[in-house]
Amino acid sequence: MPPNAPAGIGISYHPFLHDAILATPDAFQFIELPLDLYIDPARAGLFDPSGERLRDIAAARPCVWQGSALSLGSVENPNDPAPDPRVIDRIRHLMDRTQATLYTDRIGFRRLGARDLGLPQGMPYIAAAASWIAARAAAARAALGHDIALQHCRAAVPAPHANAGYFLSEIAALTGCGLAVDVADMADDDVAESPPGAITTLITAADSDAAWTQLAHVAAQTAPAAIVIRRTSGFYPLSAIFDAARRAAALLGPHRTHAPAARTASPVPTPDLADLASLHAEQRDLIEYCLAPPAEDAAASATQALAARVQSWHIWRQRLADTHKAQQIAQFLASDAVRPARQGA
Repeated sequence: MPPNAPAGIGISYHPFLHDAILATPDAFQFIELPLDLYIDPARAGLFDPSGERLRDIAAARPCVWQGSALSLGSVENPNDPAPDPRVIDRIRHLMDRTQATLYTDRIGFRRLGARDLGLPQGMPYIAAAASWIAARAAAARAALGHDIALQHCRAAVPAPHANAGYFLSEIAALTGCGLAVDVADMADDDVAESPPGAITTLITAADSDAAWTQLAHVAAQTAPAAIVIRRTSGFYPLSAIFDAARRAAALLGPHRTHAPAARTASPVPTPDLADLASLHAEQRDLIEYCLAPPAEDAAASATQALAARVQSWHIWRQRLADTHKAQQIAQFLASDAVRPARQGA
């Protein structure tokens, strides 16, 4: 995590928590904003059409953004690692609106060109993937004009690879970026392989005794600068979320509560073109399978499960877009009906 990134306890924003976050800002030091809430115009248009919610959030506490929109693992043009400039522009706009100085993206891929899985998929733990991620991250940081951090993303489809800790250590060395990890994804070997100071942010749901035990164990080994309480369910009672933030603060205190110094990136080796071609082929095949899985493939498998999730995401997104369009049409017709009456007056 760069020096200007927030340290301490963060809470991941969810619409269910909006009023509670604004009423209890002293329970945390920063707010983590999910990019998916705002990067899709249809979703943002329904959720926060006037931007009032975002203004209130930004005024309450410093903000950081997190998502997978850059799709840093996507191998599209081996000669140009720069992410989609339209996505860069959208992220920069949102960061400027909230005066955020840090964006965290997943170490994985979700799209190739216009074809989008909607869900970040982890990379194979190989040298070519690490160097490609590093090149993409450097290009993204330069284009964005802001610091970025990287969050570990496990692959939904198992593949032969070394342990995650070794891969993360390569990413950390090549990028100089701070790493964010969900403690639920971390095995003891992964933590042991990670270089000191590389893991700067721990993410936890903190919703069970086992989760707290694991968080305490990983925090003692990594001495993070920040802990983020991130939940996608189990919001009630709301007080439990803020009790978790206070408990995490007590856990973080004995280790480190200041932002670490900036880390210097190592020279990024040029990825092997044959390895990149292989990665591209794997990503293309997976996306094609997930977007149009063969009807005769009824076998229960990780790939089939991922395909089902992708199909559900696309259906949900289309319904959201349709609802947004219907709302826009209704608003237009309502204003159009008022206009002649005003002119006649």
